[in-house]
Amino acid sequence: MEVQKEIATMSDATVFVLLVTTLGALYQWPHLRAVGRRLLKWSAGLVVVQMLVVFILIPILMKRRLLTTQSPLHFAASAGDHARVAELLELQHVRDEIDVGVRVGHGLLKSETSLYGAASEHWEGHTETMAALFMAGANPNTPATFGLGLMGSRTPLHAAASNGHTEAVAELIKAGANPNTPMTFGLGGLLMSMTPLHAAASEGHTEAVAALLKAGANPHTPETLGLGLLGSATPLHAAASKGHTEAVAALLKAGANPNTPATLGLGLFGSLTPLGEATRHGHTETVAALLKAGANPITQ
Repeated sequence: MEVQKEIATMSDATVFVLLVTTLGALYQWPHLRAVGRRLLKWSAGLVVVQMLVVFILIPILMKRRLLTTQSPLHFAASAGDHARVAELLELQHVRDEIDVGVRVGHGLLKSETSLYGAASEHWEGHTETMAALFMAGANPNTPATFGLGLMGSRTPLHAAASNGHTEAVAELIKAGANPNTPMTFGLGGLLMSMTPLHAAASEGHTEAVAALLKAGANPHTPETLGLGLLGSATPLHAAASKGHTEAVAALLKAGANPNTPATLGLGLFGSLTPLGEATRHGHTETVAALLKAGANPITQ
């Protein structure tokens, strides 16, 4: 459900930006109207199909247990039953299929590992369960996927970071999780892409932001729409727009550029710096932090 909510937000943003960008192109460059219409129809159709699969078909199948399987290990890990997890991991056949968790349509529609289930939840002892899964060979970089990853994918680290599960983030990084692998939506990120750092910064999870930066997360990698052609916004912009001053400070300390703007249509249809965003929302402490770091008060 968590990943579905994330994708729902991304879908709404993608449709909006596609519409604005295409209408802008039709207005400014009449000779692009035919191309623009085709692009809008193709992209909107793709988004609609994916949303129908992710939000209607898959939930129905899972609720009715049709074409859906869930391993006992995934059930125990997601529920926080560490004793049961430890018991199951004593069995060789369970260890042999450590990355088999929830599968819908034999994994073609949706696939989710037991580790992902543990990282997504927040209950006492979740890191102990994650450590046990790692000891049994769980891969920290195996993502939850929709449509074999073509419709969307999300790593356990992204799930933990976006929820502010700092201990889980640390455990995943310790096990070798890549801090720069993004959550994707649509054809491997063609429609949208967002790193764990961006997700944590957007929610103001400062400790998770610090842990990711320490592990090598790139503070400059933006969230993108249409590979950045339709829109982009850095983690700093996301944190500044919501007034998460501590997260902003951590990103600035790591070298984030306070003057890199969020853009719409490569900036042709609008752009706004982190300072401009913070100012617009009245986040005075965030504004002060950005100015101190060298944000240009003229270019917003």
